Amino acid sequence: MEKNPGSEASLAIASGWLRNCLENHDSCKPPAENQKPPKRLINVGTGTQTPFLEEASCSSEHLRWLSLSYCWGGEPSKKLTEDNLDKLKNEISWNELDPTIQDAILVTRALDIPYIWIDALCIIQDEHSNDWIEQASKMNEIYGGSVVTLVAASSKSVKDGFLHDRELQYIPILWPSNIAGESTGQKPQAKVFISSYWDKNEDELNGPWSERGWTMQENLLSSRLLHYTSSQMVWKCSEQQRFERGVTKSLQAEVDELLTYSDDIAFGSGWLWKLEPFMKFKRFPDYIPSSLEYPLLLEPETFRLWYDLVEEYTERRFKCIKDRLVAISGLARIIGNTIHCHDYVAGLWKPDLIRGLMWYTKGAKLIPRQSADSIRAVNLTFPSWSWASVGYERVENSQKENNHFK
Repeated sequence: MEKNPGSEASLAIASGWLRNCLENHDSCKPPAENQKPPKRLINVGTGTQTPFLEEASCSSEHLRWLSLSYCWGGEPSKKLTEDNLDKLKNEISWNELDPTIQDAILVTRALDIPYIWIDALCIIQDEHSNDWIEQASKMNEIYGGSVVTLVAASSKSVKDGFLHDRELQYIPILWPSNIAGESTGQKPQAKVFISSYWDKNEDELNGPWSERGWTMQENLLSSRLLHYTSSQMVWKCSEQQRFERGVTKSLQAEVDELLTYSDDIAFGSGWLWKLEPFMKFKRFPDYIPSSLEYPLLLEPETFRLWYDLVEEYTERRFKCIKDRLVAISGLARIIGNTIHCHDYVAGLWKPDLIRGLMWYTKGAKLIPRQSADSIRAVNLTFPSWSWASVGYERVENSQKENNHFK
């Protein structure tokens, strides 16, 4: 591992991970319906050419872009508006970009991807613009169709950046390149990295990014993710999780092992619920019966994934809590398409409405944690019978595992 995550050697590792996935992982290819370019993209330019905004055209079907997932943590220095739209099409001044945006563009160039999608610069941010409503409904295409999603996992704000020097927990030691260890008179070619201890918590993605509302669907909709934490890079796709510290975890092998040692792998057997959220979401279509004649909407098991997602989602924070249902709508659309159901309202599915209404807030307090203004915004936006109407309490459903619930 390099001290500088922006070094040529570190970026080469990330590039290698991406190349390996593109060449060898068929299951990580985005579905055809998601491969529609966003309305606008940023051409990242080169070291001598500044970035600029481009409008995607009907002939732009095969564009390759990277999507950025990050925490605003305040207002970005540069945002797209109606007033500066034409100006940004000519040039986006490098010095006017916040550190996280600059770092993301540098990584995109290093991965040899010509475009990047950044919400603040690709969606018109004027208060009453219809552009936000239009683009917010297309997150499944924007994140699901991108080559990879870049995650600034440990950065609290767009002002922070993420290509900071790291405290190395490995000590490099030169090692003779010849097996026998005999002196050849040449400079050793190999390095061994020794660490007395690696804190497994450094492998967890528990930074500010994982606490934000919008980032949950940005994570689950993506086919590939490249996380930058404060200690290392972490790669994740449908088949592998790779850590810069040198460990590779085969996610596909875990699924295969689970299926091999399960007595029953049919729909309703429950093997899917033993997976972590990312793989659970990715393998959900494989769990659901493919026959259109199967009475899916009569089976309580059909909706369990949704209740699991809601549990994880409700404690996540928003700058504007009124976005709560919009920021999960991409996941609802994918699930609805999978189970062939579009009767969805205010976070609940009509075919499973009775069970859906049996949510409760775990650890709810008589004095809620959010401010009075936040409570008022929630009460005016969402119906009281929807889980979306509560504050940042954890919402659970007592009947989600009851397959005999009718």
